[in-house]
Order: sequence, then C-alpha cells, then structure tokens
Amino acid sequence: MRLVSLSTPLLNPGQQFVDTTQTHMPLVTSFLAASFFSHFWVTCIMSFLPVHIMFDADIKSPLLCSCLIFAIFPAVVMVYNYRDSTIKHDGPITSSFTKRKIYAGFLIMAVSTLGFGYVDWFLGLLNCTNMWMKIILWLFFRALQALGSAMTNAYLFSYVAERFEEMLGHLMKLNQIVIALGSALGPPIGAMLYQAGGFSFPFTVGAVVVFLASPIMFWDKPGSSTNARTLYTDLVEAPSAHLLLRSFWMLRSVSFLSLGTIVFGLLEPSYALHAVRLLYLKSDEIGYLLAILFTLYSAGGMLIGNWGLGRYRAFTLNIVGGWITSLSLICLGIRIDLSFIPEEEREENLQVVRVAYETLMLGFLGLGLAILLIPCLTSMKDCVDCTVLERVMVLYNTAQQVSMIIGPLLGALLTHWLGFHGMMTLYGFLLLTFTILIQVSSFFIPPPDPVQDETFLFPPANTLNSHPSLKDGLGGTTMRTSGMSASPSGGSI
Repeated sequence: MRLVSLSTPLLNPGQQFVDTTQTHMPLVTSFLAASFFSHFWVTCIMSFLPVHIMFDADIKSPLLCSCLIFAIFPAVVMVYNYRDSTIKHDGPITSSFTKRKIYAGFLIMAVSTLGFGYVDWFLGLLNCTNMWMKIILWLFFRALQALGSAMTNAYLFSYVAERFEEMLGHLMKLNQIVIALGSALGPPIGAMLYQAGGFSFPFTVGAVVVFLASPIMFWDKPGSSTNARTLYTDLVEAPSAHLLLRSFWMLRSVSFLSLGTIVFGLLEPSYALHAVRLLYLKSDEIGYLLAILFTLYSAGGMLIGNWGLGRYRAFTLNIVGGWITSLSLICLGIRIDLSFIPEEEREENLQVVRVAYETLMLGFLGLGLAILLIPCLTSMKDCVDCTVLERVMVLYNTAQQVSMIIGPLLGALLTHWLGFHGMMTLYGFLLLTFTILIQVSSFFIPPPDPVQDETFLFPPANTLNSHPSLKDGLGGTTMRTSGMSASPSGGSI
C-alpha cells in the first residue's frame, strides 16, 4: 500500500464525516485499477517469462536476461519517485493537468505492455536476429511500463488524498485488498493466457484492458477544492540516511525490511525455471504455486493489519517473521529424493511428493514474509518523532526498491553458482543467523521510548485534530512524498 498523505486537511470541530466515494466513483475506479494492474503485471510474468526466455527466446544468458527485466522495474520507479520528490510545485493538485498526467501514465502502460509482447514480431519484420537487440527492446518496454505505472500512481494518490480527505484511511484499506488480488491473481492468470495464446497473448489482453480503463478518469465530477498546496520533501536538504544512526532499533527494522524484500527478488528469475526442471510443471501450474505464496502473504498482511500493531508488537512480529521465513527458505532448499522407498514406487510418487512439499513451504514462506515485512513501517515509525515521519517514508521506500533491484541480480548469481536449492539454503541460514543475533541483542538494548501516540500513519480523520504534531507542524497542508509500497512485487503502488 502506498502511503501518500500524512496530514490531509483536518476536520473542523463539529464537521460531519461525509462518504464521497459514490460522487467520485470514476476517480475511485481509476485509483483501484491503477493499484490492481501495477501489481498484476509485476507478478504475472513470474510464472512464464523465465521459462519462455530459457527455452523459446534463443537467449544465451537467459537467467541474466530474466533478472535484468525484473530488476529494471523497481529501478525506474525509484528514480521517478526521487525525481518527483525533489521538484517543488505550486498550485492545487486537483486540476486538468493532473488528469492528463494520469491519463498519459495509463497510455504509456498500455503501449509499453503491448510493445513488450511483440518484440519478436517487430524484429521479425526487420529480419533482425540479434540477441542483444531483443534484450534491449525488452528492457526498454519494461522501463516504459514502470514509468507509466509510477506516473499514474503518483498523481492519482495526490488526487485521491485531496478529494477524499475525510476517509483516506478507508480507501487505503480498500486499496490493500485490491493490491492483494492483483498480486495473487497475476501468476495463474498470466500463465493461463500464455498457455492459451503464446507469449504475446497475455500482453495483448493486458494492454487492451488498461487502454479501456484509462478514460474513466475524465468522467470524474468536479469537486470542491480544499485549496491545499503540495509540499514536496527535498531529499537533498533533508536526507533520510541519518535515521539509521538514531537507534539500533531503526537499523534492525530497515535490515529486516531489506532482507525480507530480497526474498521476492530471489524467486522472480529462478523459481519458474526450478519448477520446470525439477517438478516438471507447466506454466499454468507454476502460476498456481506462486499464487499460493502471494495469497498467503496478502491474507497474512490483512490479518496483521486488522489485529493491530501496538507498542512493541511490531518489533516482536519482525522476529517471529524472520524465524518463519528463514526456516521456510531452508526447507525449500531441501531436495526430496525418497531414497528410502523402492525405485519403482519412487518414480510414481516423487513428483507428487515434491509438488506437495513445495506448495506447503511456499505457503509458510508467504505467511512468514507477511509477518516479517508488514510491521516494518510501524516499527520504523516507533523509533522517531512524528515530525520526521515523511523521512521514514522515504527511507522505507528507498530500502524496498533497492532490495527489489538487488534481489533478482543476487538470485541469478547464486542460482548460477549454487543452484536453486543451494541458494535457498544459503540465504535461509543468513536470515536465520541475522534473526538470532537481533533477538539476542534485543535483550541488552531496550526499545526506544515512546515518542508518539500508538496510531498508524493514517489515523481516523476525526481524530487528527488531537494529533499535536500534525496539527501544529504542518497546519492543514497536504504533504506529498515519494511513493510508498508495502507490496512485495515492487510495483508502484
């Protein structure tokens, strides 16, 4: 979930809460559509793209090519968010210019998605068989897709933050559900479309759907402006790196966030190839396995969010999530051979046992990552004063995007050196060692003293007036920072 506004305009004393989602349903639809498709297209290619590149694309270094395609998306999003956060703008954020920017982002997403799927067709028209030209075009269209996604979401969140100032928290919860659906449905639907119509078909369907959804934004009814001005965080004047030095607890939260996010990057270029070679699965079957991972992650995240992240609870959940995640990775690194049963029976049962075992481990891994990653923002928030929360958000986003860049590259390198099982075992033991060290050191270094109330970054609008930092420090302005994502997929929401 991307966190955008830290101090939406406050309700005046006696002002009634008004649900305006029905009035601006096209805006809400665009907002949720952008969230869904951003995460859908990040996860859907995990089930078939590495397999296609390995067996059908005539690429000499398929693992390297796959990891570059996965890594370039978060890299472009991070660069765009940095550029967006260091440029100051004046004027209302609800304007026809903003609508055009959102519409342009949708169109860029549609065109780049279509272009990515038809690279082979385009090179065939030119009678070009150069492998590097194919890789360059794939990376170009993937980068354009990330740019369109980042542009759409940056302006949509600003637009939504002003239009729905009294119920932003409610929309963020709805947004989480849509993100969960997009991440979970991506792998199986992408694989089924690939099986049905080949490599170009999933991207054709995606481009058409995004293109048809893009004009919805212009049907939004004009709303009353709050005359809020946009305040951008200048990363040059207010660097966030010093937050790491404030306390041991901030450092451990950022480390857990980075190490947990890297796990998704490790799986992106390597798991589909592993499932084809060892489990003998087709792309649609791989999609179902990955859907279990993302479904358990999303369900666990929503359960943790509903349970609440009170004082010290987020720190404890980080440790529990670290244990579950690391043990799940180590178990995924175990190769099941069934050497204790006769050979004739082994051939019949081996594949079924391996698939069932990995299905169970992927479920535990998704649940462990949810327990590990979802509380990270809250545990980081608990280390600082409310007046610098925007810097925590920038730090959170930067750590997450950098980890999504490192993950695929590290996954390709370790898979090449150690194989899939060796990579899972090694990273699992590294995460387990770090978790144990942090747990032991936590007994000697007490948690930071409370510096703010126990509310999340989006407290109910009718309680914002009682929040002294938000009331006195920002005075009813709308602060727009670089985008935040609690999604594992490195999408732009």
